[in-house]
Amino acid sequence: MKADELLTRQRTFFATGKTLSISCRKQALKKLRQAIEIYEKQLFQALKQDLGKSQSESYMSEIGLVKSEISYMLRHLSHFAKEKSVHTPLAQLFSRSFEKPSPYGNVLILSP
Repeated sequence: MKADELLTRQRTFFATGKTLSISCRKQALKKLRQAIEIYEKQLFQALKQDLGKSQSESYMSEIGLVKSEISYMLRHLSHFAKEKSVHTPLAQLFSRSFEKPSPYGNVLILSP
């Protein structure tokens, strides 16, 4: 599948609103972690071929780091996605102001 087709499919899926739920976001993170575990040997080989990294170095600086970040996000996602009250300006005296974090809709995964 071409990158532009994949991006179109991702944007279409985002437009459905399914990614707004925390459970959907957690499920996506779990799928990513599972994919990393399934393809771990191939990732080691690619890192060896492309960057000359040993298996232990690859795990410490690439694969293990990403898996650790996924675990962190799974534990804290509910807190990060919580609605937060903020100061309401005097002009809107009888209203309520808040920040509600939500996904942007596009995906970019980077690792150091």
